Amino acid sequence: MHFGESTMRIAVEVSESECDALIAAYKLMATRSLRDLMAG
Repeated sequence: MHFGESTMRIAVEVSESECDALIAAYKLMATRSLRDLMAG
C-alpha cells in the first residue's frame, strides 16, 4: 500500500482531534529520523 494513500485513508476515518494527534506523531517521527540521518 502506498504511504500517502494509507495516510489519506486514516485521515478520513478518524475525527479531527485524533487527526491532529496523528499529524503531530508523524512530525515527531520525521524529526527523529532526520536527526538520526544527520547524526549518523
